Amino acid sequence: MKEQLLLFSGGLDSCVLLKILLEKFKNPLTVLFINYNKFGYSHFKRKTFAIQNKKVKNIIKYFKKNYRSFNFRQIDFGFKNSYLDNFPYFHNDHHAVFFASYYLLNSNKKINDVWIGHFLYNDLSSIQRHKQVNNWFFDNSLEKILNIFNLIKIEKIKLNLKIPSLIKDKNFYFYSKHEAFNYLEDELKSFVRSCEGDTNFCKECDKCKEYFFYKI
Repeated sequence: MKEQLLLFSGGLDSCVLLKILLEKFKNPLTVLFINYNKFGYSHFKRKTFAIQNKKVKNIIKYFKKNYRSFNFRQIDFGFKNSYLDNFPYFHNDHHAVFFASYYLLNSNKKINDVWIGHFLYNDLSSIQRHKQVNNWFFDNSLEKILNIFNLIKIEKIKLNLKIPSLIKDKNFYFYSKHEAFNYLEDELKSFVRSCEGDTNFCKECDKCKEYFFYKI
């Protein structure tokens, strides 16, 4: 079986997807976490990422102890002058697939499939709360970014972006964020990143409000 790559943030979606891939599938797996904490972002964002990094370490430790083996890689990226903090045209998902492409360009791994945590319940939540969905999961723009370094590679390898919401497989079917949250063990739930602020639960950011909305 070919090795696959999972983009990991420590949030609910990537934790649920990691559990599914370890529990329901047998492909060798590399889990890639992109650490923005040391560079570029504002002071507030650096505090937020410091909390995220701690949670990711606890989550990975838990999965390694309780599930089959996998590789974990952390890469540090950043830009001066808070570049990512103020760039309006890309979402975090675009940044993530770009850095995944860069990582694979500089590694010796023969990986074709890259997973990103986005489920049906994410789309249903967006429609219910914001009356729209994130179009970049449907317009092929993420996969184009994922393959951007093929322009300079001699040996071109087509990278496929695997998005659970677009895959017809019952293993990925959760109809609410609450259902997905309850798929995780209690100890794992306590580690999941659920806040965009500089605390564990600020009650004000969009992520916290979503947890309140769905009574998680």
